[in-house]
Amino acid sequence: MSRADVENAYRHVMEAIGVLGHVEWAGIDPGFDESSSRRTPPYAVWRYDNETEDAGSRIRSAVALYDGAVAWSVEKPRRNWIIKPAHVTEYGRTTGLDGRELLNKISASDPQFCEDAIRDFILLFAYLKSNWSSRRSPDQ
Repeated sequence: MSRADVENAYRHVMEAIGVLGHVEWAGIDPGFDESSSRRTPPYAVWRYDNETEDAGSRIRSAVALYDGAVAWSVEKPRRNWIIKPAHVTEYGRTTGLDGRELLNKISASDPQFCEDAIRDFILLFAYLKSNWSSRRSPDQ
């Protein structure tokens, strides 16, 4: 994955999440750092300035409907939305790990999963953008 691929991932995520409202802040890790060749599970965290009433249901429905190489989870523990591989959520619950420590552990123990998730990340957000742009209910 090149620097252009990483920038492409950022662009895809920002375009997709921007469909549902003005993004106040976003943190995106596409799972790959070219300088260190690090590969970890990718994730996106963001929040909207003024979230629409139906944003939550649209986000959750579309992520649940996505049928990719990796299962994805969506959370909103407080103000920020988080989309990450479901395996990360499950592994964190099982091990009690979180943050960078959790991602590094998965990277070391299951590099193929990380590769699969990295490839699926852009496809997920391309799907979400299409789903959310359609102006119809996400489950139709």
